[in-house]
Amino acid sequence: MDPSVYKGFIAYILSDIAERRSQAGVVPKRGERRREFVAGESRRIFIAGKHVCYQGQESFRGSDATLRLRLAVTAAEQLERDTRKRRGANWSSCLHVAEALIASPCQRWRERFRHARGAKEDREKIRPIAKRAGRVPRFEELDALLDAQKASRAAPLRKLAAVIRNVVGRYRRSNPNWRQEFEIQFGAYRFTHRDQEWYGEQIAHWESWLADFERRTDPFEWWEAMPLANLAQISHEHGEFKRAAGYYRKAISAAQRAAVDDELRAALICYFEMQIKACEKRLGPPEPFIYLRLPRPESGTSSH
Repeated sequence: MDPSVYKGFIAYILSDIAERRSQAGVVPKRGERRREFVAGESRRIFIAGKHVCYQGQESFRGSDATLRLRLAVTAAEQLERDTRKRRGANWSSCLHVAEALIASPCQRWRERFRHARGAKEDREKIRPIAKRAGRVPRFEELDALLDAQKASRAAPLRKLAAVIRNVVGRYRRSNPNWRQEFEIQFGAYRFTHRDQEWYGEQIAHWESWLADFERRTDPFEWWEAMPLANLAQISHEHGEFKRAAGYYRKAISAAQRAAVDDELRAALICYFEMQIKACEKRLGPPEPFIYLRLPRPESGTSSH
């Protein structure tokens, strides 16, 4: 996997946080009612962020911070393992996530951990300066000051990394399916933030499906052939126009053979023919394939 994919996922996960806040942006205090009046009606205060809102039955108490931290740490661990670093991968991953959290554009993330400070023992761990004969004492003082500044800057980062490690470790111990949860979330991210490797994986997967599908001789419904349209669109979006045009032609053949309403069949063929023309003109990405709102065939268009 390209390391930039994991780094992009970490930045994406830590770019927002969902918290339980009222319409005025106030976080309810412990013991306060988690309801408010909206348009004259009493409504539960949802856990929401800039790009997400959890409604209905919630699995979080006050925010989805734990979810986001464990996803980011798992991605950082995978990044460390891909670089062949095994020992200390968890701690290095927590440090990586701490740095990303501090650099997050989300102000609520920074406010949430603004009280993170270096532990006293961390601040006092200053490496002693080796004294050398003939060295000017003033240089020794400057070295000590530089080391003290370096330690004071690193201490908050280590403290934050320790907090992240404790939160993630506590969740993993009580939820053995945490890795499967990560795979689902990471797969959803790759679907919306498509990288070159993702296209290769998807095309290979659907080409394997196509090989099995083309060996079929029995009648089939159109929904069974819909992955063929997906394969054509992915190839088109990837810029492989010649290959995509071939898949669109196969989709036309499948639409002709499938058991489907004649009006829908004509609309499908019309859509695929338009995409073939776009591929021949090397236009991309393709128009979205909407199963319930396909373009109607023009007058005189044959339904084959």
